[in-house]
Amino acid sequence: MNPLRIGGQAVLEGVMMRSPRAMAVAVRKPDGAITTSAQTVDTVFHRLRPFTWFPLRGVVSLIEMFLLGLKALSWSAQESTGEEEEFGTKEIIISFGFAIVFVVLLFILLPAFLAGYTKALANTTFLKSVVEGVVRITLFLGYIAAVAQMKDIKRVFQYHGAEHKTVHAYEAGLDLTPENVEKYSPLHVGCGTGYLLSVMVIAILIFALIPKTSLLVRIGIQLLLVPLIASVTFEFTRLARRYEHSPITKVLMAPGLWLQKLTAREPDRSQIEVAIAALNEAVRQEGVVAGEANA
Repeated sequence: MNPLRIGGQAVLEGVMMRSPRAMAVAVRKPDGAITTSAQTVDTVFHRLRPFTWFPLRGVVSLIEMFLLGLKALSWSAQESTGEEEEFGTKEIIISFGFAIVFVVLLFILLPAFLAGYTKALANTTFLKSVVEGVVRITLFLGYIAAVAQMKDIKRVFQYHGAEHKTVHAYEAGLDLTPENVEKYSPLHVGCGTGYLLSVMVIAILIFALIPKTSLLVRIGIQLLLVPLIASVTFEFTRLARRYEHSPITKVLMAPGLWLQKLTAREPDRSQIEVAIAALNEAVRQEGVVAGEANA
């Protein structure tokens, strides 16, 4: 039987694993015990076929993953610290809005504004797109490098590595034991870090198609193209996961894997145990959903 497509993310002292129809979070509590939380994922996006087609499925998947990630992060904060503080709908909407504004300001408006000072170097639409892309990628790499120096974030990045190693072992069909998981790399072609870098590279190519126009109009067109870029990159990442061992895939995904050396660190065994617990629970939830469907 083919393994399920599993994705995930690191949370505070834990890991969230997402399967096609379920989500599970495992966290190491202050007393050392591992606690888990799981739920099936069945939204309107799964029930209406148009949302499963290109280009909608890429945007829908990213929005869902972001919202589920916020929920998982909130729960992990409670369990890892013992503090009762939960994200409600209002907090999620505010966080989502803040994230969108931050991304637009830092990776759309600022690069376009700075590129305006290089007219002598970027006197064609393609060159302007390249300059903007270089600025955008530089800002992104600087942000990642700065965040990676924070002590608490370093631990989150170790859990990120544990998530990747566990998914590798699962995709290889091995029993999910710490010994088996430890053999694998903490880098994975389906990683969100690599995805973001791919978004910026693909944006260079797509933004190069924008005709010469004023700065404000160009920025407006770029904003309208963001969902398309996200969807194209989503499909590219799906193909990369399917043909992970292809020489072409290895070359194309190499920059993203190099970048993951900052964001997916080598975990210790206790962190691997948490990731295993999360993945096992996500797979178990898939069986529950299938059982309900056949009931």
